[in-house]
Amino acid sequence: MEHLMWFALSTPLWGFALQAPVAAPLASLPETPLSLEVNVDGALAPPLAMALEVSDPVSRRQSLTDASLGLQLATAVVTLTGSILASAHYGDNYGGHDVYSQTACARQSGAAMPDLCAGEAPWPQILAESLGSSLSLTTTIVSAFVPQTESVSSADAARQDRFRLFETTRWVGLGMHVVQLLAGILITNAVGFGWADQVKDFDALNGLHAAHVAFSYATTAVDTMNAILLF
Repeated sequence: MEHLMWFALSTPLWGFALQAPVAAPLASLPETPLSLEVNVDGALAPPLAMALEVSDPVSRRQSLTDASLGLQLATAVVTLTGSILASAHYGDNYGGHDVYSQTACARQSGAAMPDLCAGEAPWPQILAESLGSSLSLTTTIVSAFVPQTESVSSADAARQDRFRLFETTRWVGLGMHVVQLLAGILITNAVGFGWADQVKDFDALNGLHAAHVAFSYATTAVDTMNAILLF
């Protein structure tokens, strides 16, 4: 009997012990939404905002002007190289002589570029003139994107004044490059194309080549002036 009473009393305890534990309700956590903004004295900025940021017009003008200056200096150097090559070709084939038999190419002695005698196309000169024309065109295109802004100093104002003059002279330089290139191709290949005879038409060819060389140096002078205007 005592055993039955003890079993009856102990059954609820075992029953409760066998029940699944009931978890206490979790305390509600405070909602803390994530913030994508980073504000640490402006030290960190979103990459997208940095990519979309528009640069300062004054800085953009100065950078494009400097780029135009570099291109213009390269144009002047290449054009000078082409002028020197044109002078060498002229000296070998004409050299201010009265007849072709007196030239270095005819005598096969003292020619600066003997491989380009006998009516051969002066490809180094044409290549230099082609590169100079391309650089002049590139300079004109890049400088066309230079914005006009307020000056930040007296020196900056003077540079903008010179750039306004360059906006006109750059077209003069580009036009001279086109004429120089086309004339160089036609004149230097007149004999090779069969348009003229090196001996019979010597005087005419002498005058045309001399004019082309002079025009090449004039183009170099314009390129140099344009570079000075961009300083």
